[in-house]
Amino acid sequence: MSCSEHNLITVSQAIVQIQETLQHKADVEWLSLAEAVNKVLAADQLSTLNVPPAANSAMDGYGFNAKDLATDQSTRLPVGLRVAAGDQPGILPSGMAARIFTGAFIPENVDLVIPQEQVKVTGDHVEVQPGWQIGQHIRNTGEDIAEGQQVVAAGKRLRPQELGLLASVGVMQVPVYKPLTVALFTTGDELIEPGQPLPEGKIYNSNRYTLLGLLQQTGFKVMDGGILPDQHDATKQALLKASHQADAIITTGGVSVGEEDYVQGVIQECGTVHLWRLAIKPGKPLLYGQLDKKPVFGLPGNPISSLVTYLMVARPVLQQMQGLHETKPASYQFKAGFAKKKNLRRAEYLRVQLQPQAGELTIVPYPKQGSGVLSSASWATGLALVPADTEVNQGDLLEYWPFGELI
Repeated sequence: MSCSEHNLITVSQAIVQIQETLQHKADVEWLSLAEAVNKVLAADQLSTLNVPPAANSAMDGYGFNAKDLATDQSTRLPVGLRVAAGDQPGILPSGMAARIFTGAFIPENVDLVIPQEQVKVTGDHVEVQPGWQIGQHIRNTGEDIAEGQQVVAAGKRLRPQELGLLASVGVMQVPVYKPLTVALFTTGDELIEPGQPLPEGKIYNSNRYTLLGLLQQTGFKVMDGGILPDQHDATKQALLKASHQADAIITTGGVSVGEEDYVQGVIQECGTVHLWRLAIKPGKPLLYGQLDKKPVFGLPGNPISSLVTYLMVARPVLQQMQGLHETKPASYQFKAGFAKKKNLRRAEYLRVQLQPQAGELTIVPYPKQGSGVLSSASWATGLALVPADTEVNQGDLLEYWPFGELI
């Protein structure tokens, strides 16, 4: 493949190309609502009932029949019925009021509710002023959800609010996609695990723990393969074994053009390399291929390059494999609180914070944006995109992804 920067592809182009190669279909399992949080729903869920199942009061107050109330003067009526939430509503006798509480079913003959603060109570009578409207403060049958209505669509990640919604229509178990199994490898003879003495020429393995946390937080099962040595046979053996055991493989390092970079060679030898090198900074050396029809993401070895390419490319693809329909993270536009010279041919993802300037939030980059400056990611609240061939001036609008959307 050509190393010319003119042949580099964008993130959007890479994702489309990768999606065209995917053949994985996640298995389905049934889980109780108590077990299903953060799982991806595998089938549309329809309501078998109305919510609310019957008209009920939205207020603590008094229920009336409009025919018993004057429109031009106050009306005084005896209280002939009391209805609390969970009671059988009964029938309101003509010429009387009903004491009613929030959530209580509306008695027959009641067509409006007046809050208790707006009536005058004297003994067992209430006095009502004109100005009421028929239907006020009554929640109608099926007002929230109608019988047969789709409650939650397939392909949606189940948050606590979806679990509560499903429970409200009586659903106890749901079909969800089983979590993907992702094999994770870090490569390089220079790496050593934290907690050990650091010999000269070695560095601690940060990528392993960054990616392990990202994968686990997204809900994937991780086959942690640890550090692969810079050896062709060891790399080949580990990747082929993982391709038979995992749904996808992620590596970091070993995808450049150095003599000790073996990941790309193994994929070319035993599978297919579909793309290599993106028009982005950091993260240009990203590689995507397949072994045994399983996706392999060869992320760059530099910590920030590895983080950015996982978040912007690998993560949405893995989420699609997991069955999620909406995989594009939400982004927002904010003004730049800085100026920057044009970055030729490659889009740049900056580690940034939102900081107040002149009464509004603006994007402020970390002072050091090198691909090895991992402290920038801990400092940042998100990523901001500077498009290729674009000069940034103070006040220009930039696209911003909060880490809360990406992680």
